[in-house]
Parts: sequence; structure tokens; C-alpha cells
Amino acid sequence: MWIPDVYQGAPTPITTYIATVSKAAVMALLLRFATEVGILELPPVVHLFSLLAVVSMVTGNVLALLQQNVKRLLAYSSIAHFGYVLVALLAGGPPAAEAVTFYVIVYCAMSLGAFGVVTVYSSEGGDKDRVEDYQGLFWTRPWLAGMLALSLLSLAGIPVTAGFIGKFYAIAAGVDAGLWWLVLALIANSVVSLYYYLRLFVTLFGEVAVQEALPQQATPQRLEFVSWTVVCSLGFVASIILVLGVYPEPLIHLIRESVSNLLMVVAQRP
Repeated sequence: MWIPDVYQGAPTPITTYIATVSKAAVMALLLRFATEVGILELPPVVHLFSLLAVVSMVTGNVLALLQQNVKRLLAYSSIAHFGYVLVALLAGGPPAAEAVTFYVIVYCAMSLGAFGVVTVYSSEGGDKDRVEDYQGLFWTRPWLAGMLALSLLSLAGIPVTAGFIGKFYAIAAGVDAGLWWLVLALIANSVVSLYYYLRLFVTLFGEVAVQEALPQQATPQRLEFVSWTVVCSLGFVASIILVLGVYPEPLIHLIRESVSNLLMVVAQRP
């Protein structure tokens, strides 16, 4: 319950850090713990994690539907995505490790893209947290709107984006392990999430209500510096989302080798 309040109240760069680094660290710890200790071989733990996965997906998506604040929307969305990753984790074995690692990498890229746009847009004249603040953004700042649109489509799991491959990988791991009810819950909640992602997506291309200008105090040199650094950073994130959505094989191969090495080390321990 603290995640939405922290996401909304913290400066956006700090929110970005919490949304990416902290979640990646938690999932890395859970994955390593499950691999080395074998907690997923205990039925009570599996039942607990299964319940946690479903509650996370349902609670995150339902509450995200009610949000008019972009940062709170992304916060509840992150809760749902944590549930998706738990489905992959519960599959167990090498497929689960591969699916979890790939999904975490993809989720970090998507979050960096979305929060990066919020950070840049807010730096131009106060916090831009409300959904209506992004009304018609495409017609005033098309490159920012394009980056946010790409991140939203990937978070929604639309094909040709990294988010689609990540969810497909998680579903495949669940199907391979026979976790049918968890897989159905993942698919159903992904459908529900389409509404609030596409609602914000459509807002970007709506009619411009107010023509905003850049702050008076911003100097051309400062704007040029911010422009180049931001364009390069967000462009790199966008390329990750698109490349992994079209050609994920190199990363999957790298993850598979790393996972196999980890499992080999664990198997050799007395």
C-alpha cells in the first residue's frame, strides 16, 4: 500500500529508481533464493506465492483503473507486473529463471521510458502528474509523446514490443509447468490493464486544451544540453524496447547461458 504514496510523493527520478532498481533487486534475491534453497519444492510456499501473485495482479490492475494520477497509475501497474513475474517464478527450473530474468530486464526498460518522460515533461514547468496534463502532448512535444506511447504499449504487452515477449515468456513458463489457473489469471489481468494504458495512450493524441510554453527562465544553452542528453537516453531505452520486441534471441541466449552456469554451480555444491 505504500508504493503509490511513495511514487506520487517522491521526486520523479527517485520514483524511477524505486520502480526499477528495487524491484530488480527483490526479484534477483527471490530467484537466487528459490534456486539455491529450493523453497518452491514446498507446497505451502507454492500456495502462498500463488495467492500473492493473483492478489497482486487483481489489486494492482483494479486500483490502476481508478487513477487519474500518472505516477499512481504506474505504481499500481508495477504491483500487477510483480504478480506476472511471480507466475514465471512459480514455474520453477531453468524456464522460470530465464523468464523472470528477461521480464525484469524488460520491465526496467519500460519503466525508465515512462518515468523518463514524466521527469523531462515535469522539468519544463512544474509537476505533470495528472492524466489531463498529457492531453494532446503529441501535438506539442511529439518525441516525448512517442516515447511514452511506446512505453505504454510495451507495458500493455502489445506485439512488436519487449513487453509482449516478456509476457509471452512468462505465460510459456507457466504453461510448461502446468500452472493453468495462474496463466489464465495473468491473461485476464493483462486484458484488464489494456484499458488504463490505452486511456493514457489516447490522451496523448487528443485535442490540445492549453498551449503550454517553456519556462521563461530556461536558457537556450540549457535547453540544448537537456535536449541532447534526454534524447540520447530515451532513444537508447526506446531502442531496447523495440529491439527486444523484434529480435530477443541474443538476450535470451545470454540469459540461458548464465542460468545454466548458475544451476551447474548449485548442483555441484555438497
